[in-house]
Amino acid sequence: MRYIFSLILLGAAFAMIFFWARFLWQDIQILQQKKAAFVSVITRITELRKARNELLQTYNAISQTDVERIKKSLPDTISAGSLIVEMSNLARVNGLLLKSIDVLPDGEERGVIRGPYESIDLSLRVSGPYRSFRSFLENLEKSLRLVDVTAISFVASESDSYEFSLKAKTYRQK
Repeated sequence: MRYIFSLILLGAAFAMIFFWARFLWQDIQILQQKKAAFVSVITRITELRKARNELLQTYNAISQTDVERIKKSLPDTISAGSLIVEMSNLARVNGLLLKSIDVLPDGEERGVIRGPYESIDLSLRVSGPYRSFRSFLENLEKSLRLVDVTAISFVASESDSYEFSLKAKTYRQK
């Protein structure tokens, strides 16, 4: 009888351990799945940090003069005053008289989405000889600022002086 009672107690102990261990085993499996997800996230974060560091090294390798040139060609802000001064200086250097200039931002009000930049409409009138105007256009083409000329018209006079109207677009980063 002692043996039977011992066997019953031993069987009950094994049954208790088995049922209790089953719940622990399920908890262990859930924790292992969570651990695998965390390891995956940590691996991805490590890869992103490495990519960020490589991009920072590449960015820092760009010389300051090149950064300035990039900012000048596609600035993040355009001041109408600085744009007017720049166009006035360009006209003066080429022997033209700047008669008027209008700077009008567009894009948003027209509902046109053009990507990560916004265009600025320019309208200017200059007067002077044809060769000077050609030189003005060549220098405008070679300048660091991106400028697309969309229309040119002119009025001739009896002297060698013409009055040129120019419509153009320049751009800025959004």
